[in-house]
Amino acid sequence: MTPNNERFWGIDDSETLQNAINEAAKGSRKLTIPRYNARRGEMQWRITKALMLPDDFTLILDNCYMVMETGVYDHMFTNSRSYDDTSRNLDGEQKNITILGKGNVTLDGGEHNHLLEKPSGKYGFPRVWKNTMFFWLNVRNLRVENLHITNQRWWAITHIFCRDVTIRNIHFSAIPHVPNMDGIDLRIGCNNFTIENITGRTGDDVIAMTAVNGNEYHFWKVEGKDTDIHDVKIRTVLGDPFIHLVIRFLNHDGNQIYNVDLDTVFDASDFTTKKRPHATVDLGCVLYSKVRKSELGETRDLQIRNVTSRGETAIRL
Repeated sequence: MTPNNERFWGIDDSETLQNAINEAAKGSRKLTIPRYNARRGEMQWRITKALMLPDDFTLILDNCYMVMETGVYDHMFTNSRSYDDTSRNLDGEQKNITILGKGNVTLDGGEHNHLLEKPSGKYGFPRVWKNTMFFWLNVRNLRVENLHITNQRWWAITHIFCRDVTIRNIHFSAIPHVPNMDGIDLRIGCNNFTIENITGRTGDDVIAMTAVNGNEYHFWKVEGKDTDIHDVKIRTVLGDPFIHLVIRFLNHDGNQIYNVDLDTVFDASDFTTKKRPHATVDLGCVLYSKVRKSELGETRDLQIRNVTSRGETAIRL
C-alpha cells in the first residue's frame, strides 16, 4: 500500500500519511512511504502532526526524506495511545511497532521552532516534550532501524516505560545550535533494550539512560510497571556528543539502573574547534533528583568494555 493513492490525500502530508496508516491497519498492517510524494509533486514529505502508529504495525521508509514543517510543535512519530490517559496501565501497553529504513532515509528536524526547556509550558508554548522526534510511551516489542536523523529539535528518540526494544543502525548529524539535542534517551521504566551501531554527531548525550522522576513524571507514570532501567545491551557506538557525553548513566528518586552491558564505545569528537567532551562514559550525577539522590546499590551490575576517549575523561564516576 502507498500513500500516493489519491484516495488518501488530505490537507497536508501528515493527514495523507495518517489516512494511509489507518487504512493499512485494517488489513496488511504494513505501509511503505516512498521517496516521491505525488500529492506535492516533490521528493519530500513535510510533517505538521505526529504520525500515530497502532499495534502490530510495520512502517517502511523507502529512501524517503521527511522534514518537520516550520513553526509546528509535535513529534514526527509516536505510538497511537501515547497521549491517551486511559492507557497509563499494564492493559494499555501497546505492542509490535516497527519502523524500518530502506536505502538512504533522512529524517530532518528542519528549522527550529524556539521551543526550549526554559519556555516549556510558558508564554503559549507547549511542553518541550513535543519537540522529541520519536516519542514512545508504554510500548513492548518496538523496533527502529536504518535511519539518518539530522538536526533534531530536542531529544531525537525518547522511550518511557518501554520494553523489548531494538534500535539499530542510526546515524545522527546535528548542528548543535540549541540545548539538549540528545540522540537516544531511555527514561524511567525501560528494560530489555538492544542498541547497536549508533554513529554520528549529536548536540548533547548520544545515549542517555536517565531513571529520574523529572518535571514530567506525573504526566507519564504507568501504573503497575517498575520504574528502573535494566537489562540493556549496547554495542558499537561511534559518536561525537559535542561537549557532553557519549553514554550517560543517571538515576535518582529511588529508581535503579542495573544489568547493563556496554561494549565498544568510541568518542569521535572533533575537539579542534570546541572544548573536549566532559567524558565518554559517565556514571552518576549529584543533580536532577526530585525526591532524593541515589543510594549505594541502586546503580549496579554494569559491564563496560572497550572505551576509546578523546574527551577530558574516558569513564567518569
